[in-house]
Amino acid sequence: MSKAGIDFVNKWVEHHIVSSPVPRASEERIEYDVAACVAEAARKGITREEIEEDIGDIGEYIRDAMGQAATDELHSNAARDE
Repeated sequence: MSKAGIDFVNKWVEHHIVSSPVPRASEERIEYDVAACVAEAARKGITREEIEEDIGDIGEYIRDAMGQAATDELHSNAARDE
């Protein structure tokens, strides 16, 4: 288990996915984000295998984060409209 890998991907998602106003979960976007995440992790000495050992497939993890960000945005907009 790699706490560094888990911490890295959680922070990466927080800064690159959650802060997006309305994330798009297209396959091309997910592939781009996976590549960007893996490249940044590698620069910090963290391997894709190290990350996926604990969170599973990075693409699925990012897809789920995008879905949650979109849901959060919808709820936030609905609350403002009330």
